Amino acid sequence: STAPGLCRVWWALASAHLGRTAEAEAALEALLAEESEGALQALYGTHAILCEVLRLRGDLPGALAHGRRAVELAEERGSVFSRVEAAAFLGAAELADGDLTAATSVLERALALARDRRTALWYEPRILATLADAKRAAGDRSGARALLAEARESVERGRGWRLSACDVELARVRLLASEPVPDRTAIESALESVEALATELG
Repeated sequence: STAPGLCRVWWALASAHLGRTAEAEAALEALLAEESEGALQALYGTHAILCEVLRLRGDLPGALAHGRRAVELAEERGSVFSRVEAAAFLGAAELADGDLTAATSVLERALALARDRRTALWYEPRILATLADAKRAAGDRSGARALLAEARESVERGRGWRLSACDVELARVRLLASEPVPDRTAIESALESVEALATELG
């Protein structure tokens, strides 16, 4: 049924972020082999989380293939939540692959949809942080700073999970490190925030 499948999908995501990416990938591939087109929610979710797991493993072609399939399924027959979630993972993979235009387009649409429909807003901090990374990569540090300020405000309002707070702080570290004259004190402070969040997550 869908519920056990979704539990396995989220277990795999947690495992991947704890460093057990090979184990997570194997579990998701096994789940994908069991699922039917009828179990749409679990099916798109498996592709979306495989996108994230493979991105973390460095398999960007695989991540993009699964991310695009997740978005396709979500757009065809999914909910607003599924469309935002799938796009959040695909956007991160597009950015990791160096396609700033595709990443920005996917993520901006997802953010607008989430805000317009007041759905999947727990992805808002992560989407904003990924957009900030895209701005930084394009050389627009002021744009990145503005997006990160929004992302941190979103976390402070209680949006997102703790992993999203990590995404925001890591994006802040990358932005600080990219400054022409990096502020080592600010970087160390940001890294301490990441470490505190990581400890909290266990």
